[in-house]
Amino acid sequence: MTVSAGRAPPSPESADDAALSERVAQLYDQLPIGIAMTFVVGALATYELWEWQLRHQVVAWWVLVLVVVAASVGLLAAYRRRQDAHGRAKQWMQALAVCALVNGACWGLAAAVFFPQNSSEERVFLTLLLAGVTSGGLALFAASWPVYALYAASVVAPFTWVLATSGIRLFAEIAIVVPLFYAISVGVAHRLHQVLASGYRLRYSYRRLTEEHQTLNDRVEEQIQELLDAQREIQASGRKLALFAERAPIAVFEMDINGTILDMNPAAETVFGHASSELVGRNLVRTLIPQDEPALDQRWWDDFAARRNPQAGVRARCLRRDGLEIVCEFSLTP
Repeated sequence: MTVSAGRAPPSPESADDAALSERVAQLYDQLPIGIAMTFVVGALATYELWEWQLRHQVVAWWVLVLVVVAASVGLLAAYRRRQDAHGRAKQWMQALAVCALVNGACWGLAAAVFFPQNSSEERVFLTLLLAGVTSGGLALFAASWPVYALYAASVVAPFTWVLATSGIRLFAEIAIVVPLFYAISVGVAHRLHQVLASGYRLRYSYRRLTEEHQTLNDRVEEQIQELLDAQREIQASGRKLALFAERAPIAVFEMDINGTILDMNPAAETVFGHASSELVGRNLVRTLIPQDEPALDQRWWDDFAARRNPQAGVRARCLRRDGLEIVCEFSLTP
């Protein structure tokens, strides 16, 4: 029995699971950009909003920003330390969703606290700031539209509430537009999510196909090597058999399934008195066996060829070239 040893098959994993793992990896790879953006924009907002009467509120908000940044850094470090991150992709996605929600709530809190208490210039600054962080989140969290929807909602909802309850007509009108902007952004994120997930599934399928192709190539190479080894063994056996037949003191014939002589050794020439050139290509039964010999006639040969079982001790009368009749004992091996 030949046993082929190939590469171990890949662990069972669906294309959706692989795509989820890839999306989680991309989100965490982009998380440092979000952390840096939160810190830099938070510092800029703290500087711009700093006023004596709002000092304590600005300091408290800045501390909150630093806490969110530190938590994000801790989450990123934990993800990179875990060896089974791909096997727990859903848990890591949920943790990232909570992180995005808290991060967005930090900006939503800035809108709720500082927008009503500042002048027109600071309000314009806050509006542009919130629009920027909302749009920036689209690039960071596009690999998972639910995460982006949570993040953007925590930014937009408090700001919309402040605008709607400001008592100023222009702000109330803007409050109607902001949710529309949010819906469009979530729609774009959903489309990007689908495109990225489809790309990840295709990459996974291509990777699996490549692995299976490589496994098949390895098995084919092993089987080719086994065939080459078997061929060398057969050739070696053939050389040994040829050497044995040539030097054997008994007559040895090589015949095909019809009984046609293909080759014979020198002892066969001596025993039967025929040169090999006279017998090769002729039927052994019709040439060397008398027609009235019942032990080894053409019907017996056809039955033997059909069964393909070795036979030994088959005694039959044979005719030499000089007409002398001799009794031979045949051993036949298919």
